[in-house]
Amino acid sequence: MTGDAAVAVRPIDVDLGVCRGVRFDRGADAWVILLPGANYPTTAPLLWFAREAALAAGRNVLAVIDSRDGSGDPQRWAEERAEAAIRHLGDGPRPILVAKSITSLAAPLAARLGLPAVWLTPLINDAGTSVAKAVADGLSGASAPFLLIGGSADPSWDGVRARSFERALVLEIGDADHALQVPGDVNRSMDALRSVSAAVADFIGAVARSTSHRPAQLTGIDHVQLAMPPDGEAQARDFYGSLLGLQEVAKPAPLAQRGGCWFIGPGIRIHLGVSHDFHPARKAHPAFRVRDLAALRDRLTSSAVAVEDDNSLPAVRRFYAADPFGNRIEFIDDGDGGFTERG
Repeated sequence: MTGDAAVAVRPIDVDLGVCRGVRFDRGADAWVILLPGANYPTTAPLLWFAREAALAAGRNVLAVIDSRDGSGDPQRWAEERAEAAIRHLGDGPRPILVAKSITSLAAPLAARLGLPAVWLTPLINDAGTSVAKAVADGLSGASAPFLLIGGSADPSWDGVRARSFERALVLEIGDADHALQVPGDVNRSMDALRSVSAAVADFIGAVARSTSHRPAQLTGIDHVQLAMPPDGEAQARDFYGSLLGLQEVAKPAPLAQRGGCWFIGPGIRIHLGVSHDFHPARKAHPAFRVRDLAALRDRLTSSAVAVEDDNSLPAVRRFYAADPFGNRIEFIDDGDGGFTERG
């Protein structure tokens, strides 16, 4: 196991609403959340040493303190405790979940939130537990990495299934039961505990490294913002609405008092915002794909809008024009679009 030097962290009791919790705050930015088993508290060996591994790896820890009485929906019970812990931590880097047995039913929640997790003795064997499908569905839908740790003698474990999940790292302890102990063999049980603690520490370290080098998860362009001078709304509507055929949409009420106009079209979102110190964008520009480029060119020129043809790329038909405020706009034939990717 690798990590920071040992630190003494004073436990602090907290109210999570649905149950108690204990914070171990060593002043780090990121957290690990410990979720108990049905009758396996976060002070029991596997979760105790998972906590120590997390602290040594530089994470704070929030331990959920509760036990399940067997009534109600077990998945709802598990998710409520995980959600309460996440709410308690508030904004910040995404936490890592470390869960034991029944709280592996929080796997669908972890998948929805994109949380990395360590699932100790997860309930994934269809023959061993009635909730295996819910757990497996959550693991199958995970976008973040997770670590599965189970024992080959645990009826809730299925090593083949564990290794089938795309995002899974797997540690299987030979002959270990649902407590990850080897019955009747203290030395092998202690070795198993050491292996689990080391695997948890390594996983936390790997998540920290991947997060620190992780690129932004951009998924697309929501809109393009262009500036316009005050009182230019009528000109904007004539150009973007009447000439280009975009549809004006109402600005949200909190923004409407600022002036400007918003327009939409197929795959296009343009926001015209008022700038009291307006300067037109003569180099930076949006580029629109056009189904009939020649027709648009004729329409603009007949409305006294100057166009600038660009033949620098013979395979791409395009031209430039300026909106009423001098902002540069590029228009590309729809059949030639995507030339950025084509180089």
